[in-house]
Amino acid sequence: MRLIIIFLMTLASFQAFANGKIAGKVADEKTGDVIIGATVMVQGTGKGTATDVDGHFQLEVPAGTYTVEIRYIGYQPKDISDVVVKEGEVTNLDAIISEDSKTTLKDVVVTASLKKESVNALYIMQKNSVSLSSGISADVIQRTPDRNTGEVLKRVSGASVKDNKYVVIRGLSDRYNLAMVNSALMPSTEPDKKAFSFDVIPSNLIDNIIINKTASPDLPGDFAGGIVQVMTKDVPEKDFFNVGVGLGYNTQTTFKDFRSSDKQAAGLVRFPGSSSELPSEFGDSYKDYKKLPEDKQLDAAKQLPNDYKETVAAAMPNVAVQASYGKASNLKNDGKLGTVIGLSYRNNHNAIPNFIRGKYETERVSSYSTDDMFRNSSNLAALANFSYVKGKSKISFKNLYNKMYDNTYYERNGYTTSNNQEVKLFSFVPSERQVFNTQLEGEHAIGTKNSKLTWNLNYANLMANQNDLRTAFYSRNVSFDANDEPISETSSPYKIVDRNSRRYFGNQVDHNIGAGANYSMPFQAFGQKQTVKVGYMGLYKTRTFAARVFQYEPQSTLDDNIAMQPVGQIFSEENIGVPGGFRLSEITNPTDKYDASGMLNAGYAMMDNNLGDKWRLTWGVRFESYTQTLQAIDQSGGKINDQDIFNDILPSFNLSHNMSEKSKFRFGASRTVNRPEFREIAPFQFIDFENLWTITGNPDLKRGNINNVDLRYEYYPNPGEAITIGAFYKGFENPIEAKMDDQSNLDLLIFSYQNAKAASSIGAEFDVRKTLAFLGEANWLANTTLGANFTYVHSKVDVSNITGVSSDRPLQGQSPYLVNFSALYSDPKSGLGISAMYNRIGQRIAVVGNSTIPTTWENGRDVIDLQLSKSLLKNRAEIKLTVADILNQPTTFYWNTDGKNSYSPGSSKIGNGNDQIFQQYRMGTTFTLGFNYRLGK
Repeated sequence: MRLIIIFLMTLASFQAFANGKIAGKVADEKTGDVIIGATVMVQGTGKGTATDVDGHFQLEVPAGTYTVEIRYIGYQPKDISDVVVKEGEVTNLDAIISEDSKTTLKDVVVTASLKKESVNALYIMQKNSVSLSSGISADVIQRTPDRNTGEVLKRVSGASVKDNKYVVIRGLSDRYNLAMVNSALMPSTEPDKKAFSFDVIPSNLIDNIIINKTASPDLPGDFAGGIVQVMTKDVPEKDFFNVGVGLGYNTQTTFKDFRSSDKQAAGLVRFPGSSSELPSEFGDSYKDYKKLPEDKQLDAAKQLPNDYKETVAAAMPNVAVQASYGKASNLKNDGKLGTVIGLSYRNNHNAIPNFIRGKYETERVSSYSTDDMFRNSSNLAALANFSYVKGKSKISFKNLYNKMYDNTYYERNGYTTSNNQEVKLFSFVPSERQVFNTQLEGEHAIGTKNSKLTWNLNYANLMANQNDLRTAFYSRNVSFDANDEPISETSSPYKIVDRNSRRYFGNQVDHNIGAGANYSMPFQAFGQKQTVKVGYMGLYKTRTFAARVFQYEPQSTLDDNIAMQPVGQIFSEENIGVPGGFRLSEITNPTDKYDASGMLNAGYAMMDNNLGDKWRLTWGVRFESYTQTLQAIDQSGGKINDQDIFNDILPSFNLSHNMSEKSKFRFGASRTVNRPEFREIAPFQFIDFENLWTITGNPDLKRGNINNVDLRYEYYPNPGEAITIGAFYKGFENPIEAKMDDQSNLDLLIFSYQNAKAASSIGAEFDVRKTLAFLGEANWLANTTLGANFTYVHSKVDVSNITGVSSDRPLQGQSPYLVNFSALYSDPKSGLGISAMYNRIGQRIAVVGNSTIPTTWENGRDVIDLQLSKSLLKNRAEIKLTVADILNQPTTFYWNTDGKNSYSPGSSKIGNGNDQIFQQYRMGTTFTLGFNYRLGK
């Protein structure tokens, strides 16, 4: 509420423009590097300025048509004509200038029009990145249906996104990617895997996203797929104050019965809450509770609320609210202060009926069930960035806060043939996460040659709590017919099964403290501009994790009248501590707690060499030393106090050749690493009732090494257009895979991690982004842009170091192909926008099987999104209608029993030569109506 009040107060600070503005960036035509300290003058006005440390400039002038002069020592002067400035608007002018050469005539001024200069500048920006990368900018993001960064990433070449938040680059699993927000590495947001949930960053606060697919010495080395760099908005070129609201309708959920243990869960507005913490009567550890006398244990158990009660209400529409404010203030000392503040809130409901889960023996069912699942998710995000720019220095203070709360309830009905029983499971799963990241960073140009120093201090905190995860398990004896179907009329009453009726409390806290500095110095050699760059990055991270697990057990012999009570009544206070009732026993193990830390020290040196007019070589070496410690208790009760030190020398080079003004060839090679996450090495065992398996870590995991080779040809037919084709190879040593433990059987699946001996991936990529202007002169053709990218990957893993596992398969998590297609129409005159998006990823291994449990695969699915938008109220407002996941195809995880890898659907219960469904569900199609309004001038 305070932020909203601040927004409304700052609205008064907006002043109507009496003039307009010219703003842009000046860069070197050959390298794309920004020019610091270039003089920018507007002819006939006497107004001028110098470009800052980012190469940016901004000038306020009366409305009119002007010629802009750009001057910089050692570069050819340039005059840009036909610069039209309108009252209250910003005219963008990105310019490029060329170094003087011996053949250049003195006093000759290069001239260009605004339109031509903008075209040339865009070409330079597209062509001159050091490494092979793909990206998406704020203007493209605004024309998509996407509400958060996770959804935006689906539009980037070679990228796909799982669950709208976990990125997959080149078909590799999310563990092979790194996330950076501004200049800081982000911690994993998921307790049980290495992954960053990109849905924590609202799309309206993104300036641009770049995915680096090849290494360079100045980038962190712990990746194989890509480094996703999300840059949030900084110093705005134009003041803004935007507000937006959206309402969503889901075909499976909205206005239908929504079941939960939380009376507020189905409501229209639900702010992220806190899950119920364990009462103080239970003490700080399992030892405190176990040493309590029995009457005190019973008193403590009665302090836990009976939150097993189910409530039913009609699910209200999904709601999303966003507000953002930006202002650039010119100070008296010729400095400039940029402020960007954003606030975002969303509350979603998802009902998933008929969620299928199955396990199978040879030509028969071992267990089969269907769930009715209900999930309410709320998210509150805030961003506050402040930047001070003066001359050749810039200092920024950037902050991101996100709080997420999920409340999931599901009821499972099924049967098992191994013990001739029908079963019911009721589960209530709260999950709370909080992410805070703050950064102080600086950029400084030094000396007459504009050497550049950048530095960053950052801190990130992640809290992930799962307090009072509750399960209640019922079963009854049943007979089966010849088709292994239960005969209900022969069944006995359902009774509670105490061993699977539990309450779980888990708390995780991560702290990341980081610092980095980079220094680059340009110099001349062999008549060409060269640059040497050195730097350091340090990161210290810690994790503290502890869990408490409780189980309802009979006080003596359980009374049948209590055992048959419904789930909302059976664990009420009157059934605790009475004859024939329950006591709450703590079954926490010493393994349910661990502490871990990691210290990364990295340094690098690199050269950026221009080899003549057409060749550029960036090369160097990075050294990373990582010390990882783990303190825990293993399954045998022994203490683990491990420390592993990984020292890695990571060379890389990227060679590019400008074949023409519009085309380029790139070749790169590098060595990178992949280190295990804390959770992957911790021996803590967690029983995941939702997925029907137990998750445990492996303290013996090794870090993997990857050798990378990349080739790409790029062609830029027109500004904003690109056609690229490339190939890549990756060789893995000791890759980490998610695998079923050898102790797993159909009654107990144990999901862990293991190093394979080696793996390889070879692939090809094709990407195109092109307007339809080449088909004719009609305006709608020029306003329509088609984009498509396709990635094909063939991978093979060597598991000769693991017994009982077939190596005739791809690397776990590797998809054989990815397909993205987009069609965007935007008419600036009418304000009409239309976009259609298509995405598909090929089947991939979710969990590697063992000698008795088949490998679990995730099937590909076709996803189509559509959006219509229209500007209103003199372009101050916009209305959007979005239809997400139109086809609503099922997400299917299957046991591959026919050896063909791709999914071969058959009977959902017995394979009969076809694949068997391990899990299958649909999320429904979502219609969202959004309205955005721009306040102020």
